[in-house]
Amino acid sequence: MLEWAKLCSPFCGPGIDFSLGIDMAVWILRAFSSIILGFAIFLSLGVMLISFGASRLTQATLHASSLANGHAYSRLYSEVLSPEIIEEHREEIFGRGVILTSAELFQALQTAAPPEYLQSQVELNLEMFSSFLDSDTSDLELYLEAESFLERLPSAMEVSIQQRVYFTDAEVAPPLSRQLASPSTAARSASELSQTLESVLTGQEVSTALPDLTGLADNQAPVVFDRSMATLYSNSKVEQRYRDTLNNAEPELRRAFITGGTGHFLMMVTKTAVSLDIESAKSNAQRRIDEQGRLDIVPIAAAQVFKTDEAGFQETAQQYRHSLKIAQSWSRIFAGTLALLALAAAVSMYRTSPGRLVRWLYWTLILTGVGAMALVSLAWLVVPGTVEILVYERLQMEGSPYSASGPLASEIAAASVRAAVASIFWQASLPLVAGIFVWIVTKGWNRRRAPDISTEPGPWH
Repeated sequence: MLEWAKLCSPFCGPGIDFSLGIDMAVWILRAFSSIILGFAIFLSLGVMLISFGASRLTQATLHASSLANGHAYSRLYSEVLSPEIIEEHREEIFGRGVILTSAELFQALQTAAPPEYLQSQVELNLEMFSSFLDSDTSDLELYLEAESFLERLPSAMEVSIQQRVYFTDAEVAPPLSRQLASPSTAARSASELSQTLESVLTGQEVSTALPDLTGLADNQAPVVFDRSMATLYSNSKVEQRYRDTLNNAEPELRRAFITGGTGHFLMMVTKTAVSLDIESAKSNAQRRIDEQGRLDIVPIAAAQVFKTDEAGFQETAQQYRHSLKIAQSWSRIFAGTLALLALAAAVSMYRTSPGRLVRWLYWTLILTGVGAMALVSLAWLVVPGTVEILVYERLQMEGSPYSASGPLASEIAAASVRAAVASIFWQASLPLVAGIFVWIVTKGWNRRRAPDISTEPGPWH
């Protein structure tokens, strides 16, 4: 450049120093290039952090912690599920004509599937989903270990119906032997008993107060029993299968009626009838579980959530896994390549000045680390709230069957995203730590190379 300036000076007149202008242009170009290369380093770090954060979101432990810390399993019964929702799906779960009320079915589900059971099953499926994302060939497997649930369900249903029966006024009514003085009294008692049986067998609240039958004479009890059961058998409001089952069990029911109290008789009736519901619920579940007692969730999710068949669901899951792996791989390759090219360009630009290269390096690392930490902190404040709003609005869309889960699902999603962003904060700080380390090493090296003024001879020597 200096030679070019000397050749041009005769044509441009005296007093014009082109070397100064060229040096200034080179300085500006180098400063601009330093900024561009520093931004390239910052961009590569940002892409790498996004890749790490997305990878963190696929780990089962993160979502398991978010669910546990958010008390999601106990809140599922208190905030999401309700007797009204059970009523909408009772036939699908328990079969038709269940004599338990929706509130009783809700209580039975809580007993048969407590929060501890839900937590173990959710964490099991999170692990299976994470393993699926890490594998290459296997299909997605999601299932519930339903055997223990099915073992607890019958007793839970019996307890629910028992509470309904025992919370009637039958235990405090006066003995029937004091009232049965005429055929009209026996007819009234039989009518009250048949009304109570109808309430029990049609899933209604038991509101009729029955007298206690303890001590009733043997020749009086069959009258009430026969009249009440005859009325029940002809009652079209009670499903025929219940009437047939009670008719087959009439000898045992008659003995319970004569020898026991009203409460004992009602328990015999309800246990006999609810056995049909228990078998119906178990048979519905047995059709879907395998020999190991596991309920396959994939077909259910495919049909109910994604509105497709199992093959289509598996294909979609594998495409998602493939796209995720490609995105993660190429983002990290892009970030690494961009950072290496920026470093190579910086080395080439400062090849004649190693000191400037080192200064550019530690200042770039320090500023990149500070900027990355600031952006991660901002993301920690903004992104989870945005995700919470988006998930909530998505679940609250008109006609969505998952609107009841909106508040809980959006809160858990925000917690998972917040945990994922927080997990990459230390990675964002690595350039800052590296930059400070390079700065300290450089300062120490410069001090060692600098002459020790105290040992140099003074001008008076």
